[in-house]
Amino acid sequence: MAQAGQSDSYEEELARIDASIAELKIRDMNAASERSQIAAKIQAAQFQRDILSHANNQAKAKKAKARRVRRRPGPEYPPPPPPSGHLGDEPPPPPGARPADTPPPPAGSAPTRVVSPW
Repeated sequence: MAQAGQSDSYEEELARIDASIAELKIRDMNAASERSQIAAKIQAAQFQRDILSHANNQAKAKKAKARRVRRRPGPEYPPPPPPSGHLGDEPPPPPGARPADTPPPPAGSAPTRVVSPW
């Protein structure tokens, strides 16, 4: 009968080990679920941080840009000269225009045309 008592102890040990394995599997599933929830929370927090950081950088850039003020030149800096050396108030004449001090061409005369030999 030693064997009968021994098989009961094996069966009890197997039952205890099976119960322990079932409990560990349940704990592992709960831990995996918690890890998944934590990972989702981390991802959401990082996304929110990135959005807020970008908005903060844009606000700082806008504020810095708004602060820039062009300063008017003071009396110690004369205005720049007009372009092309023209000193009068009138704009320069268009290219090909007749100077004001030349007489007009005779009536009925046609302008001379140069014809290229090519």
